[in-house]
Amino acid sequence: MRFLLALPASARLCLALTASLAALPAAAEPAPLQASAASPTFRYSGDAALSSAILARLAEALARQGLHLQDPQVRLSGLDGLRDGMVLELPAWQPPGREPVRLPLRLTVLAGTQRGQATVTGRLKQDLLVLRRAMARGAAVRCADLSLEQRPVDLGRQGWLPAPCALAEGTVLRRPLGAGDALRAADVGARPAVAEMERVSIRVQAGAVVLESAGIALADAELGEPVRVRPHISRQTVAARVIGPQAVVVEPGAMP
Repeated sequence: MRFLLALPASARLCLALTASLAALPAAAEPAPLQASAASPTFRYSGDAALSSAILARLAEALARQGLHLQDPQVRLSGLDGLRDGMVLELPAWQPPGREPVRLPLRLTVLAGTQRGQATVTGRLKQDLLVLRRAMARGAAVRCADLSLEQRPVDLGRQGWLPAPCALAEGTVLRRPLGAGDALRAADVGARPAVAEMERVSIRVQAGAVVLESAGIALADAELGEPVRVRPHISRQTVAARVIGPQAVVVEPGAMP
């Protein structure tokens, strides 16, 4: 006998439970499934134990996505008459997609020709990486600067930096953040060749004559990209092209 729990497409979760009667001979038992401490074999007799088995498996699955279900409640319907003393073997979880998980979760339960429904409610929290201290734009950020906190799921904001922390060397903040602010993936990245409001070396070349001066970049830019700069010798801005780290070249005729 098989139990299949399938979440709606909006949640993109798929949960499968394989059930076998303890009295069945070994030849009729399902093939061995991957087991772990978080997904043991459950023996249940009645709705309460079945609800516990569903919640235990769901908690394991959500944890893999950095999600936690607090104060969960399960309501079963259409499942009267299921035989007691059955054994539930829980197979490996099939990872959901990136769409936010929404409550309540409504799962369809199939037992032979019998169909029922399990509705799971509660409070969803997620693991977020947050800054231990305030940091300025362009500051180097490392895993030691972050801590892991559980916070309520905000369906209106996504793209959080995934946990556990795996920041590459040289990662910097792309905008200023305060202590306790959660990081989104767009908040961090590699240091650009030229950073906004940072000092740059400006090269002006006209034939064999090459002049160099200092100035300020007015935007982030990578190697080969255009960027406007303001030379220290002038209040006007000029168009330049990035030729290296903190270095730009001004084409002939661009200077005022």
